[in-house]
Amino acid sequence: MFKENLYQPFEILLREHDRFPLKDHQHSFFEAVHIAAGEGVFQICRPMSDICEFKYSAGSLFLIPPNTTHCFKVSKRSRFLFVRFTDRYIDEHLGGGAKHALYLSYATPLISLKGVELKVSNALFELMESELSGGRDFSEAMLQNSADIALASIARILGRSPEVHIQEADGTAREMHMLQYIQTHIHQPDSLRVEALVKRFGLSKNYIGRYFKRRFQESLRQYITRNRMKRVEYLVANSLMSVKEIAYDMGFADSCHLVKNFKKYSGMSPLQYRNKCNSHKKRR
Repeated sequence: MFKENLYQPFEILLREHDRFPLKDHQHSFFEAVHIAAGEGVFQICRPMSDICEFKYSAGSLFLIPPNTTHCFKVSKRSRFLFVRFTDRYIDEHLGGGAKHALYLSYATPLISLKGVELKVSNALFELMESELSGGRDFSEAMLQNSADIALASIARILGRSPEVHIQEADGTAREMHMLQYIQTHIHQPDSLRVEALVKRFGLSKNYIGRYFKRRFQESLRQYITRNRMKRVEYLVANSLMSVKEIAYDMGFADSCHLVKNFKKYSGMSPLQYRNKCNSHKKRR
């Protein structure tokens, strides 16, 4: 499967297609997608290979998190505005609180907008499209500031309670709420202990493990560990954080504990993995 990388913290692209050029693919970064015109279907493969589809039209807004398999199926010629950004960009422009809110898009990529939020969002993305199409003075600053506000608005919406913003395509609210909660707290091990999850979701200690395994074909502990290490892998490859800083940010007891777990997950140390990624970037 094709996986696209971003070798700078941030970029904005405007594209128009009768047929989307990529089939199922992934990114190593976040991508906010505003539908400026057209109609079609946005498809993602959720955890455990559950395919989910969302119809789109002019004004639709999606946030696609890193390492999510997805594609667009165009039924009416569509114009897409892509705002692509990395964790480094979030840290430098939006702050750590926004980072954890934005990762909630693993539960649902569709951003539900209404009223003033919808008008503001459309205005911001229209402004970005206008700035991209003409060589005006201060266009770079206008694009940067508009993107900052738009992404901060998305983080605010995602940071609300799930009942406010999640639109379930298949009605499995408890399952998606559980996955959302895990992604939000993936950096907080104490919040993902069985005792905390039992209290949160109203399931017995003996039943919650069986429930998760039956629904997602993977044990609860395996799912948490895999996604925690995926987040660590992303930070190692795409941030300037030290191993010690990543360990602290992701809730490990110390850097030695992180290194041990990372080697078990990837077969190499975090620094070896970072050097491998940097070497690959230079060759490109």
